[in-house]
Amino acid sequence: MNEYLKYFETHAEYEAYINGDDALLPNVSYCQDNYETHYTPTPDPRLIITYTVNADNTNVYLYGYGEAGDAVEYFSKILIDGVEVSPSELDEAEGYYQFSKGKHIVKYTLIDPTTIAEQLFSNCIKITDVSIPSTIELIEESAFFSCRNLLNVNIPSQNNIHTIEFAAFKNCENLSSYLPLPKINEIKGEAFMYCHNIENIAIGEDLTKFGSGAFYGCYKLKDINIPNGVESIPETCFDDCSSLTSVTIPRYVIAIGDEAFAGCSGLERITVLNETPPSLGEDVFVDTNNCPIYVPGDWYDQYLDESDFTQYRNRLHMIQ
Repeated sequence: MNEYLKYFETHAEYEAYINGDDALLPNVSYCQDNYETHYTPTPDPRLIITYTVNADNTNVYLYGYGEAGDAVEYFSKILIDGVEVSPSELDEAEGYYQFSKGKHIVKYTLIDPTTIAEQLFSNCIKITDVSIPSTIELIEESAFFSCRNLLNVNIPSQNNIHTIEFAAFKNCENLSSYLPLPKINEIKGEAFMYCHNIENIAIGEDLTKFGSGAFYGCYKLKDINIPNGVESIPETCFDDCSSLTSVTIPRYVIAIGDEAFAGCSGLERITVLNETPPSLGEDVFVDTNNCPIYVPGDWYDQYLDESDFTQYRNRLHMIQ
């Protein structure tokens, strides 16, 4: 159902509104009889980023340097606090823009609305909030690498992100927001490494592959869903995730890499569902609070005496 938005005194005001800077935000309609308008909310297709600066006349990177290339390659339009700035102007300024003290909203219209490109906002340390549009399918390598003051990444709950590439959010040490990833297929190596404050990532059942060190050092990560399509858990994948209290390793996992769960000192229970014991690398469950490891009862003896789990025999229990 449409919802009431606002009154327009004249049709000219309505036209000015829908053709203004925020024309992409709601779909609006004008009612000739009573000068009302209604809207159906639609996702904003722009990438919206908040930059927070602590002093006047601060030069701030508005896109990543290094491999990111020129703004004109990635953005067709940029609005800074409601004022349009051409991508070529930013290129001439080598990506810098001068801000006064406070928060500033930058809205980027992406040339490719499905992708946040490699290193595009790498080392943009003044970023505090990011709103990712539902059109995004791929977040490329190091896209937000070392955005150390990034606090919140807002993603629509029904988004289309299928891949997060290597180190995409690595070193975003203050990132703490909830991340829904219902359609994710792959989270590559070090994607969230050292995101110390992140607590919740909702992974859907389409995921089939984690990369090495994907969540290394996510100290506050409280729980993680390892979907049934995953066949291996690579080395250091959840190393030092010390707030995890329970882990369930699904039945099709056949290999667990070195130190995959090392340092998960808050674990109270590990459950392994595969009837055939997965192979284990070195120190997979070292420093995991000596918690019990539950395995299928009918295959308990195989886990106990004929597998890499023999080293944890004092911790093995049958799933009841």
